[in-house]
Amino acid sequence: MDASTNRGSIILLWLIALTLLIYYAVDSLFFEDYNLFYNTYGNQLELNRINEMIRQTIHWKWIVYLIIPIVILLRISFTSVCIYIGYFVADIKIKFNELFKVAVLGDFVFAFSGILKLIILVFFKSVNTLDDIQIQPLSLSNLFDKRSLDVFYLYPLSVINVFEVIYILVLVFFISDLVGQTFISTLKKIATSYGTGLLIWVLFVMFMNMSFT
Repeated sequence: MDASTNRGSIILLWLIALTLLIYYAVDSLFFEDYNLFYNTYGNQLELNRINEMIRQTIHWKWIVYLIIPIVILLRISFTSVCIYIGYFVADIKIKFNELFKVAVLGDFVFAFSGILKLIILVFFKSVNTLDDIQIQPLSLSNLFDKRSLDVFYLYPLSVINVFEVIYILVLVFFISDLVGQTFISTLKKIATSYGTGLLIWVLFVMFMNMSFT
């Protein structure tokens, strides 16, 4: 394993550790307040059903900590594959492992999004139900009342956010240096490659939401 690969692995581990730490903080501060379950489902479910839900949440909580690293790796791989395909079609040489390392660096943007979410929940938002925790900082979805918003539109509106834009700009900044192209040229390529992949993913999630609601 060369020094560059080893450094990339260390950065990836730091990313996973930071994300797990953020989730642990949110979990400890909010999800362990079981009054939130009663406030959320008190008018919908019987007391024994809510108690069972809490018991299951406690029992299976550890699985989330296993899923988070997998989700991070899938997200990074998804970005890398989309961009690699875009450059491959354009017949521009670029190494997949270099794209992967750039995607790892870019993913810290979403970790910072989690930090901002934690700060908002702790200092600026009154958390009375589980729904209050489900926020996406600086996203278009915050401009609408989620209680009146169709669930079909909730995910795409949450994807349109400031951190997604910053993420794309970080990708462009590093990849433009890798391929030796201008920032604008790289931005166009990322918009058509990663942007297309993201659009397909959003449409897939919307379709799944429509099928199961």
